[in-house]
Amino acid sequence: MAAARTGSTTSWAPRLATGLLVAVVLGAIVLFQAVTGPSAEGTVLLHEKNPVLLGPNGWVAARQDAEVVMRNVATGAETNLGEDPQVVHILPSGGYLSDTGRIGIHAPSGEEVAAIDADTIGDGVEGLEGLQAGFPEIAGVSDEVVAVLVCYAPEAELLTSDAEGGHAVMAGFRLSDGGRVWARDTGAGCTGRELHRPPVSELGSIEHVVTYAGDQAAVTRLDDGVVAATWEDTPKDSVVVQDGFALHRIGASRVEAVDLATGAVHAATECPDVGLMSPGPVPNLSPEAVLAVECGEQEVRLYDRDAQAFTPVPAPPLGEDRTIPDGASRAYDRYILYRSGETLTITDALSGDEIGSVVIPEDMAIQTNAPRGRVMLLYVVTDEEDVQYRMMAVDLRTAQPLLTDSRKMGPTWQVDPTGFAMVSSGDLYRTGDRYDIDEEYRVESWVVGVEGATDEA
Repeated sequence: MAAARTGSTTSWAPRLATGLLVAVVLGAIVLFQAVTGPSAEGTVLLHEKNPVLLGPNGWVAARQDAEVVMRNVATGAETNLGEDPQVVHILPSGGYLSDTGRIGIHAPSGEEVAAIDADTIGDGVEGLEGLQAGFPEIAGVSDEVVAVLVCYAPEAELLTSDAEGGHAVMAGFRLSDGGRVWARDTGAGCTGRELHRPPVSELGSIEHVVTYAGDQAAVTRLDDGVVAATWEDTPKDSVVVQDGFALHRIGASRVEAVDLATGAVHAATECPDVGLMSPGPVPNLSPEAVLAVECGEQEVRLYDRDAQAFTPVPAPPLGEDRTIPDGASRAYDRYILYRSGETLTITDALSGDEIGSVVIPEDMAIQTNAPRGRVMLLYVVTDEEDVQYRMMAVDLRTAQPLLTDSRKMGPTWQVDPTGFAMVSSGDLYRTGDRYDIDEEYRVESWVVGVEGATDEA
């Protein structure tokens, strides 16, 4: 009996020891990854170990394995869109636009309402006989209409190809049924990013789209295709539009505030080295932000729409490094940001009311390429070789941090100016075994935001 028990013990003891060793090693790996891997802390509303596309009003498109799910992080609404729906632009309704060589319009259920083929964009437009259409690109989306651009050239070309003899044609299609509402030749060749800036869905619907033909700027109303304004000698990035108004920079010293419905100039301001404060990735300023002018490195002036006047701000704009020196103030949108050590105090420049303070590391810079509005995104480079960042996000209305800390963030981020932000981390991971090693690029994403922001905005 005893001998039998001894033999039994020696048979399973090595296996137990090996199993324990494997468990310890795996546990150590998991612990190591948890300690050294990417992470984000704060008001996290969604965390996915996959790419996430941020839309307006709390909508996100999140990849889960082979499928994509449209989800609202504020309301909890959710729709499974199936495999590879090619979501390129999320609509405020929770519907979306896809791009598979033609632009698809989809309802919130995911059902395709209509598809826009390149040939239908320029149908009936003069001067296109004998030319071929390239691939369409989204130019802008209002509540009712999507505007689409396409290059017509002797051979099918992309907008970015600068095709000889090419024509950039833009047309508007109803989101409800895909019917074409208007179409026109922009007067520009196929000059890609020199012609327009592709819209970002997190900004929500817009009223106008700005296009350039050389140094001529045109502002087109999306719902009916009416050209609300054209300006000569206006190089790219000299126009910012918001809710029926435009700031138009003239030369190096003058900016006018123009009513796009009437063409009337409501106010003008002049100062040396004048520029327009960056609205973000597109010339459309969010409704949560304020039209602002920078006078070189000296002064910021805000356009007060109620007073129809430019109001000076007692703080200079952010410098090239986008940081705020200790003991100094800088202007960002309608806010004055004052730093004392790691304490950043936020004041409303128009009312003079102090909003509050938040703790921010001294070396953090403000991301000025994000849409201005309720959310301010900050960053500092932690690894230049691997392009990694530490990031934070702050609610400017309350001075409360939304993203309190993060590490190993990548260069892909988005901001919904009504109260949400998405940050992500991407890295190469080894897969397989020692005989067959492969590398796989993985993305991890976090969405932070003001809970109930869609109800408050």
